[in-house]
Amino acid sequence: MNAFQALAAPPLFARQPVFTADLGLYGHELLYRQALASTQAVFADLDAATLTVVAGAFQWQPGDLSGAQKILVNFGRRTILDKAPYALPAGRTVIQVDENVLLDDTLLSDLKALKTDGYLIAVNAFKARPDAAELLELADMAIIDLLDNSTGEIEALLKPLAVHKVLPLAKKVEDAQAFALAKKLGFKLFQGYFFKRPEIVAGRRLASNETARLRLLRITQSDQPDPDALGEAIRSDVSLSYRLLSYLNSPLHGQSMTTLSIPRAIMVLGWTQLRHWLRVIALTDLSPSARSEELSFLSLTRARFFELTAQGLGLSAAETENLFTLGLFSLLDTMLQSPMEEILSNLPLDDAVSAALLKRSGGYARWLDMAVSFEQGEWPELERILKDLGIPDELVAASYAMAMEFAVSFKRVGA
Repeated sequence: MNAFQALAAPPLFARQPVFTADLGLYGHELLYRQALASTQAVFADLDAATLTVVAGAFQWQPGDLSGAQKILVNFGRRTILDKAPYALPAGRTVIQVDENVLLDDTLLSDLKALKTDGYLIAVNAFKARPDAAELLELADMAIIDLLDNSTGEIEALLKPLAVHKVLPLAKKVEDAQAFALAKKLGFKLFQGYFFKRPEIVAGRRLASNETARLRLLRITQSDQPDPDALGEAIRSDVSLSYRLLSYLNSPLHGQSMTTLSIPRAIMVLGWTQLRHWLRVIALTDLSPSARSEELSFLSLTRARFFELTAQGLGLSAAETENLFTLGLFSLLDTMLQSPMEEILSNLPLDDAVSAALLKRSGGYARWLDMAVSFEQGEWPELERILKDLGIPDELVAASYAMAMEFAVSFKRVGA
């Protein structure tokens, strides 16, 4: 790939949530790579990457746009000196600065100005370097990698943060045990894979709303509609009935319905579109917590990402539908804190989808690996997976960007 082609290729974006100790959503870190085939010298430059992230930052923020949720972006020395952080809103933006940055009077002056103007400063990859003491004095936050430090080293790093009243953020929190340890050590913010791993609660019974949503999912798995069963499931839920009626009466469909008729809804939308909408609604309704909101956003993104990629590859309609279902259901065990076997026992899924969800085996399992690598910003691993699957990086980048737009728009309006 030549330089022009690489520049023209769609960029790869990922967004990683940052949670508070009670699993409230603090904000998102935005990650970026120009293209998988980018050359290190030309395209992996942090400053060029940052400018692109800044330009599209708001596009990827679902839900709360009031300023309560923060945006964390890693800025290099040059982009700070070029005033790039000012492209993002003060009070909402956390400027991450690597601790090993060349720290001179010019950079310190610009960081002080940013802080005065309401931006938050975070020391990235914090190691308490003596030559970065002035950066720590400016910092509102310090990011510590849990996998890169022993417990003793972490405890030592937390001491100067307490003295300077700097908020500690634990990075690479991989499971519930690591989350519990980080809280015990005194971290206030947490980022990592832990929130996507299921914490199975022994003997937990599904709540009535969860059971109702799983029943709706079961009905929508059929290739042919059952108006009676569908009507009973929808009419028993006032909220769902209202939203479906509003959806049917939206300008998109040009209808004028005052009462909900399931046969007419099927006629207007078609069974494919109606069940698509119902499955997404059922998934987003499973739990109202910030953690589950993030999980449902990821599930929507995965489903649409797989669907668009499959369409771009020219896969059959059946395979495309299976891959959408795979993405949509891929985090159900975590959302419901129940074994996937138990959840799927009442859902009539294709064998290949079940194998991927239950055993991470079969041809579809690699698609789940692709989604995880993308979400974590693990670009070298993503490149290997795409080669295995025979998917062009331009297709996957464009599909993921459109999938995020879909998830964002649905979370704002569709639910």
